[in-house]
Amino acid sequence: MPNDFVILTRARSGSNSLMSRLDSCPDVVCHGEIFKPRRIDMRRDYRPRLPVDEVGARNADPLGFIAGIRGLDPDKHVGFKIFPHQLAAVPAAIEHIAAPATLRIVLTRAPLEAYASGLRMRATGVHKRKEDTPAAVLTAPVRFTPKSFRRFAAVHNRFMTMARLIAAAPGSFVIDYAQINDPAALDALFGFVGSRARAADSRTAYSKQYAGRLEDGIANWGELQDFLRRAAPPLLAAPPPSCPG
Repeated sequence: MPNDFVILTRARSGSNSLMSRLDSCPDVVCHGEIFKPRRIDMRRDYRPRLPVDEVGARNADPLGFIAGIRGLDPDKHVGFKIFPHQLAAVPAAIEHIAAPATLRIVLTRAPLEAYASGLRMRATGVHKRKEDTPAAVLTAPVRFTPKSFRRFAAVHNRFMTMARLIAAAPGSFVIDYAQINDPAALDALFGFVGSRARAADSRTAYSKQYAGRLEDGIANWGELQDFLRRAAPPLLAAPPPSCPG
């Protein structure tokens, strides 16, 4: 029987790549952020088939909206991704995510990597790596500030509190950013969703934006290390991956 699943994560955690991997499986359809505040993030070929195409109608009946999307592919495993702030805006969607029949995928990332990626995204305006993006843009060092780190820590800890609760519940699978291209982890994830696909047959249209060492990508790395030792707020640890690497 086809399954419903949801990817719960936060920004700069590799969710586009994971979504792309899942969507490449022949028996899986994985949508994007269908609960974005100002628009419905769907593949272009689905837009003419949506049960509703306006944010207001979607928010008025989120469960009906999800059911309508599920009805477009009744024979496939169907899922979407959602961020915590989107759940806060459309709390009724929590009912679908908490339903016993819904499978939950929790995607995490090492906090310093996520923090640096967020700094780079804000500095460059580049959200996704593209072939025509100049290498100098993606490799230019970014700068740590105590204010930006404290803001990041607050968001990180809120998400990790939710992630740890969800991970402890039945019907949940935890995968880390570092495992997105790992065959064993992907095979386990695909099996969890119910897919017969294998990692070797999957593909992704996305690649890591910054491939250098973390410390080389932060211009004032020493200042960050000193801040972490003396004044940084504590960061909650992520739940362990379901498929240890």
